[in-house]
Amino acid sequence: LMLGEHGLVGKRMPYPEATSVPFAIAAPGRLAAGSTDTRLTSNVDVAPTILDAAGVDSGLRYPLDGYSLFDPKWKRKLQYEESYNVRPDKHWEPPWRSIKTRDYQFIEWLSQTFPEHTVWREYYDLRTDPYELHNLLHDDTTANDPPVQRLHERLVKAGFCSGHPSCP
Repeated sequence: LMLGEHGLVGKRMPYPEATSVPFAIAAPGRLAAGSTDTRLTSNVDVAPTILDAAGVDSGLRYPLDGYSLFDPKWKRKLQYEESYNVRPDKHWEPPWRSIKTRDYQFIEWLSQTFPEHTVWREYYDLRTDPYELHNLLHDDTTANDPPVQRLHERLVKAGFCSGHPSCP
């Protein structure tokens, strides 16, 4: 929950203070005490992890979207997130979509009108700016700007990905 970070209050924003969720699990014999997993994960990984820890085969007709954190083989290279305000009369939270890797986060803020279009972009180098305080796209230095069109295409592709293990 954001309580003033980035000058904002609320939960549905693309910044780590609003999207990160702490998750702790104890599994004697399967996890070393005090160990930390630094892979990119998402809330869709919680249910598969708990089912795996309990030794339960979900038996679902279709597989779960997430992955068990007990499986050391998988690694998410990209995390896709989006938020569309369903109650614009109650909250100021414009729609946005984002891709995040270990190295960067690229955010596109979208119009609330049809046809939808991008109205603002942000790019953060997470290696040097983990708290996302310096938007490199609007710092008056074009030398550090990322390839925006390529990132936009990657973002759109990630948003339409479904039903495949490589989807973010």
